[in-house]
Amino acid sequence: MELVRWEEYNTMDEQNGKELKTLLDQLAVAEDDQEFDQIYLTISQMLIQDGESNECGVFAFPFLVQITLNQSDINRIIQMLVLLGMLKTFNHRIDIFDFHQKIYTDYYEALFILQEQMIYIMNPSKMKELPVDDKTELARIWLSIMDIGVDYLPFATTGCFDEAFSISCPYCTAKIEQVNLFNSDQRNTITISPNRRISPAPFLAPLENTGILFQRFLKDLKEEYLSSCLPLLYGTMVCPHCTGTIRVIDGIIDYLKYETTLINMPQEEEITFLIDYANNLRIEDTKMAHHYLVRALFLWKMLYPEGVSKEEVRIYNSLTVCYRLVYDHGKERTCAETALSLALTLHDDQEELARAYANIGLTYHKNEEPKDSPSNTKALDYYQKALDIYTNIQGSQGKDTKILKKNIAMILGISSDMEKAIEALDEQIEEESDAYEIADLYKKKCDIYIDHGHFTEGLKAYEYYLQYHIKEYGEDSDIVGDCYAELGDYCMECNYYNYAMECYHRAKVIMLSCYLNALQEDDGYMESLTLADCYSSMAHCAHLMKQDITAFTLIESCYALIMKSQPNTPTKEKGDALCFMGELMEGFDQKAITMAYYEAALDMYKNTQNYDMTRNENIFLEEADDCDVIIQSLYEKIKKLKHTA
Repeated sequence: MELVRWEEYNTMDEQNGKELKTLLDQLAVAEDDQEFDQIYLTISQMLIQDGESNECGVFAFPFLVQITLNQSDINRIIQMLVLLGMLKTFNHRIDIFDFHQKIYTDYYEALFILQEQMIYIMNPSKMKELPVDDKTELARIWLSIMDIGVDYLPFATTGCFDEAFSISCPYCTAKIEQVNLFNSDQRNTITISPNRRISPAPFLAPLENTGILFQRFLKDLKEEYLSSCLPLLYGTMVCPHCTGTIRVIDGIIDYLKYETTLINMPQEEEITFLIDYANNLRIEDTKMAHHYLVRALFLWKMLYPEGVSKEEVRIYNSLTVCYRLVYDHGKERTCAETALSLALTLHDDQEELARAYANIGLTYHKNEEPKDSPSNTKALDYYQKALDIYTNIQGSQGKDTKILKKNIAMILGISSDMEKAIEALDEQIEEESDAYEIADLYKKKCDIYIDHGHFTEGLKAYEYYLQYHIKEYGEDSDIVGDCYAELGDYCMECNYYNYAMECYHRAKVIMLSCYLNALQEDDGYMESLTLADCYSSMAHCAHLMKQDITAFTLIESCYALIMKSQPNTPTKEKGDALCFMGELMEGFDQKAITMAYYEAALDMYKNTQNYDMTRNENIFLEEADDCDVIIQSLYEKIKKLKHTA
């Protein structure tokens, strides 16, 4: 995380700021415990005065988080967490929005990073040898930093309450001693009837079958803790004084509330900031944006547990886009439907209702499905509802109105009504004044023409799109190179191989120049991959033109570039190149060489599949499935080669 520099922050008292920065630098490099303790005590006194935080505390928070994460000694970690927990609690008592927005962003990013790291800091195995008082103190800190709710309690209790604790009966108020979550402990005097929790917290149910936050911590817990703790945690026990039935989870919450301040209620402005910041971040870092949105939803539901609000609809609409970006279509559809059902209950926020309709339309809009499929019919219906609302709000030339018109035209285009689709796009072209929008509309025309077999008209429409980018960015820009490569793909689809090769060659010349320029700046990673794509496309085109020697040379260049840019990482692109080289050798009747390439490709696909599975993200899991299909095909090819050898 790149933090804002101290000298950029002018509202903080200059002398205090310099002194605090010096102390933080010293704390970061303190070698012995005595030096660390002395500096820590001084910083604590500066940041927390009479139980209240000051602006230095907000500004220093990210720096303290960095120092905490760099520590290995458990006692130092506890000291730092105590200070961070107090700062987190007290920071709600001052108006953070008077601060520079970058500082507020740093604060929240640091908080998020700390929350992620606390999963490991609070590992039960690390906490096992700590005294009970320290575990209890850590529980309070954990609650403060995590803004904890029910879904965080399993991890907190597993880590901190290995020893028995007492709770108060909600019926007779008697204190019940020696309640322990572990039945193996002989001191346990209260019998708990286990009950494994199945349903998630209600407001998280639409997002994840087991609740996003709950599942996130469950996967980090060891199986023995799950089997021994969780069934009891969600079980019931009988009060020995009044025989009333008590839910254990309620008892734990009651205990924590009694011992410490559980939650400082968030401000609406804070939640709005999280939503806006996540929406700005979602293209650059979708995963981080997703976590901010989940956090915003969690805080909003704590603030307003009843009823529906436009902020809640905004969060679900934004989560829909996040899931779309990571190719998690199941959650995308679920969030879109949740947003729509909530938006329909509101009467003062038509724009979010329109967004919800449009989002659901996108989940049904499938170009690869057959023409006139029920899915696309549903998409058209949702798009039209969204368009009607947006037209009333924004007019015929509003941003969202124009996007929906294009989407509707594309739905018509993949149906049998090509003429109506082209007519709708031509009407938009006549009304449009923005040059880029006009170019994009021509590209949409290209897609529709080619989908219906009108290749000449389609390529002519794309050339308008290409000329716009040449005029805007220059003949030799990487953007224009991408356009030439895409035009080559269209030509391949039309079986115009000579024209396709010309386009790919032009793209290769541009991308090679970009790659060499990037190398001079010690970069070139992305440029090398793009150039490799050009070589691969040219190789496949040459193969279709029956120029297999040329194709082999080109695919070798492709493979060499990928190996140079990603030498130690298994990738599907490497497997594709090896597999294609094997196919070419098979055409030359070189069985031994063919076998070697196929076996190398098989190993690469297997390694890629295993690597993608470890990353556990939908886009990589889809690639892993693709690799699995190719692996089965390669087994058959290798088996056939061995049989004929």
